[in-house]
Amino acid sequence: MKTCKKCGKEFEISQGDMEHSERLKIPHPSHCSDCRRIQIMNFRNERTFYNDTCKNCGSRMVSCFSQNSPFKIWCSKCWWSDKFDPLKHGKEFDFNRPFFDQFWELMMDTPIGNLFIASSENSDYANYSVGNKNSYMLGASDYNEDSFYVDNSNYCKSSCDISFVNKSELIYQSVDLVDCYMCLNCQNLKNCNFCRFCANLIGCSNCIGCVNLKNKQYCISNKQYKKEEYESMAEDFALDTFTGTQKFKEDFNKFLFSRPHRFSHNINSQNCTGDYIVNSKNCSNCFDIMECEDCDNMIFGYKARNCGSVYGAGTSELIYHAAGIAESYDVKFSCLVWPGSNDVWYSFCARNAKHCFGCVSLHRNEYCILNKQYTKEEYEFLLAKIKAHMVKTGELGEYFPLKYAPWAYNETIANDFYPRSKEEILVLDGRFEENLSGTFNKGTLRSLDIKDGISEAPENITDEVLECGCGKNYKIIAPEFVFYRKIKVPIPRKCPGCRYKDRLFHRNKRRLFAGKCSMCGVGFETTYPPDATEQILCENCYQKTLS
Repeated sequence: MKTCKKCGKEFEISQGDMEHSERLKIPHPSHCSDCRRIQIMNFRNERTFYNDTCKNCGSRMVSCFSQNSPFKIWCSKCWWSDKFDPLKHGKEFDFNRPFFDQFWELMMDTPIGNLFIASSENSDYANYSVGNKNSYMLGASDYNEDSFYVDNSNYCKSSCDISFVNKSELIYQSVDLVDCYMCLNCQNLKNCNFCRFCANLIGCSNCIGCVNLKNKQYCISNKQYKKEEYESMAEDFALDTFTGTQKFKEDFNKFLFSRPHRFSHNINSQNCTGDYIVNSKNCSNCFDIMECEDCDNMIFGYKARNCGSVYGAGTSELIYHAAGIAESYDVKFSCLVWPGSNDVWYSFCARNAKHCFGCVSLHRNEYCILNKQYTKEEYEFLLAKIKAHMVKTGELGEYFPLKYAPWAYNETIANDFYPRSKEEILVLDGRFEENLSGTFNKGTLRSLDIKDGISEAPENITDEVLECGCGKNYKIIAPEFVFYRKIKVPIPRKCPGCRYKDRLFHRNKRRLFAGKCSMCGVGFETTYPPDATEQILCENCYQKTLS
């Protein structure tokens, strides 16, 4: 057992960590898995946007960097241009100083792109995203159309307030849906249509308030009805009103709590521990991964192999302690390394880079250190010398300190999953952004004055500034209002940020505990803590309960 350098908790070095440490010839991790996650998640801002001006051409732009940021932020056109040469900012390595200090100075001197998106149309407010069209406020989501307030969702159309939803249409305030249509306020649905306030359904349609059903239709609270009875009762619930929705939501949550819960949401995976693991094998302590193999302590992976301590890796191999890696090989202690990259150490925003160490905003470069070009022989000689220096300074094998993250802690997803007060963030040696985007206490319409039903809501509500209970203001954009009318749901009384937190609440924290089946007693690792009072079942027992 080791004691975490940051939080002081005891932790075990995993087999995967030992193998990566031996391969890379670096010390074993000095931080527990949670603290390592915080480090790399502090290098990822998915949902905080600002209006700014390109420091190169002066054009107005949407940016994920605050105007208080110390960096030179360029618009995408300038940053991706072949005229931009990151090697102009190269620096000699100074063996009299720690590496991390030198890297921070390079980051402040080298231009960085305003957003990390590609091939999108009329979707300026998006980050870590590709191929979106006519959409607004997206994070880590690809190929969506006519959708708003979306995170970790792909190939969706005409949807709003969704998380972890794929290949679906007309979805609202829902989490973990696949191949669904017109499903509202739902969780863990597959191949379902016209469902409201439902959870854990497969192949169902026209269901309200149902849990753990398979291939059913016209059911309310797991009871079968005739089509005419169902439609009459559905009308009586008045789910097009805020009052009716709140009443039904309260009753549904009680019903959901009373039903059996599956210990994990893993599908067709062998020798895996974690949650939301699909078609994978030999993966431990992993979450939200698909078609991965031999990975450890990873969140969000697709076709990843031999990866450890990673947040976001797609079609990549041998990635260690990194975030946002795509179609790359052998990347260590880095962030945002993209297609074609190989053998990259301690770098930020590397595009098709090879054999590089401590670089920023590289594009088709190789054998570089601190953005300075070397020959292959010079690079290998200097790299060995730098690693020896970093062993002496205690930096080799450590991720970048929080104070040297590109964003303040409260701008990143680290704060979504590991929320901290300003005082706690500063104790962690992180940065805190005092002026987050948004307005406060400037509302023109109180929540109490919003019309109860969507049919009563006036057209000019899109001109109003609404008030959330958290103090933040928000607006209903015109396409969003059209969407609410189409699916017949009331105007939301919370801001998008609070609605996002509500969706996260429906998922357990990404932490594993020892548990046992409430029916047969078999042991397993689960995200339900020991003090959970729900009935938690193993896979075999859970499948027997499906109606």
